[in-house]
Amino acid sequence: MICCVLLAFITGLVCLRASGIYFIMITLAFNQMIFYYFVALERYGGEDGLQILSPLHFGPFAAPKGVAFYYVCWGALCTSLLLLRQVISSRFGIVLRAISQNERRAIALGVPALRYKIAALAISAAVTSIAGALLATNQKFVSPADLSWIRSADLVIIVVLGGISLVWGPVIGAIAFFLAELLLSSWTIHWQLPFGILVILVGIFLKEGIISSGSPAAAWTRRRTRHG
Repeated sequence: MICCVLLAFITGLVCLRASGIYFIMITLAFNQMIFYYFVALERYGGEDGLQILSPLHFGPFAAPKGVAFYYVCWGALCTSLLLLRQVISSRFGIVLRAISQNERRAIALGVPALRYKIAALAISAAVTSIAGALLATNQKFVSPADLSWIRSADLVIIVVLGGISLVWGPVIGAIAFFLAELLLSSWTIHWQLPFGILVILVGIFLKEGIISSGSPAAAWTRRRTRHG
């Protein structure tokens, strides 16, 4: 987690000075640089990846297996979502929303926008580093393929499907992504075509995602949250 946060801080100093398509291109450039760096590390398997043969430990604790590991993943997910919800409702989150809506106005009011965006990127890196560690622990294998731009595109599609207006949006997007892939791949080997059409339709008719602020799913979630 510390390594990922430091990497996010360093890259954020460069990437977050741009916006729009330029921001996307710079982040993809960093992504490819890191990808090819690990592909060249033949000591750790290079392009073939690295099989984790020895038992994994976190300090004195051995990594859980089977059902216990399943609940550890659920606990990590729920804890992350609860913490992120607290961040969003805090003053820090309010400032971030103000920056996303009108960065120029926020800067004019004296808000150090770059610092806030770097902090948000670091928080994102901390959360995703936990997910990566759990993934490696589960599959006992790490590969540079997880650093390719294709995997990055999958994550973007997941966010687009679920929506960014609510904390649970990416979770809903991940469920929709894998269910659609599973269902469509059982019908045809060319499942990417109807899946791409589905993503386009969501982008056109549900611009904020399946669980967007104006969708029935979001309304149901808000009611459950308010009464729960």
